[in-house]
Amino acid sequence: MFLTAVEALAHPTATWWTYLWPTAWALTAATLAGWLALRVIEKHRARPDVEAQGSDPGADDTEPPSTYDRAA
Repeated sequence: MFLTAVEALAHPTATWWTYLWPTAWALTAATLAGWLALRVIEKHRARPDVEAQGSDPGADDTEPPSTYDRAA
């Protein structure tokens, strides 16, 4: 956004500016794509393995129901 503001306000005419401005946006897109890929990997690793836990990963048959499961 800083480079866009510079272009809008200062109207730079340097020859290197025509390369810098699109490169900044390309780097932004590449950074976003990299972040997205890392986020997907992170979410995949954090997800519990359903096959190892059985059909219902939330079921825990080893403990009896506690008293808070009953109505008053």
